[in-house]
Amino acid sequence: MALQAGEPVADPSLFQRVLGPAWEQLHPALQRFHSLRGRHVLQGEVCTEPATHGLGRMLGWLMRLPRTAQTGALRFVLEAQPLEERWTRFFPHTTMASTMALRSEGIAERFGLATFHFSLVAEGDALVFRYDRLQVLGLPWPLAWAPAVAAREHGDGDRLHFDVEARLPWIGRVVRYAGWLAVPGRGGAAPTA
Repeated sequence: MALQAGEPVADPSLFQRVLGPAWEQLHPALQRFHSLRGRHVLQGEVCTEPATHGLGRMLGWLMRLPRTAQTGALRFVLEAQPLEERWTRFFPHTTMASTMALRSEGIAERFGLATFHFSLVAEGDALVFRYDRLQVLGLPWPLAWAPAVAAREHGDGDRLHFDVEARLPWIGRVVRYAGWLAVPGRGGAAPTA
């Protein structure tokens, strides 16, 4: 029997591996999104809030984070393999890409020279990314300068809603973006080339 795009496969996805039995708690839209394999282009909307301090704006520039307040269409390209996923977010005036990879303790998300380590937790039917630590150029980032990162996804019908914010001590907000993506239904959209 051939698999339909967007359906879970026998080999668990990156997020299924990390969450284990807690995977079953997630909203169906989150399960469908985090089960996708191959290349998919998703559409949605986003609102971004840039850094509040000059140093935060410089960090945003280095990491290719949204640097202006924007509200508008979001195009999201997912390239998903069992142990690694590339997420490319096309904001109205900025493109931000990262790579998610499996780590023994959870997920590592790499933005250029910086790698954020997260534990994944199901809270009700929502998914919370709990920030654990940061590495820059492969070296641990000092705890005194550790960012506060809050990232959460929840589902509503066929939409995945997200809210992400990063703040640094003495600097304040580096970036915040929130919005939604339309997730293909079971057997809905095929992967794109």
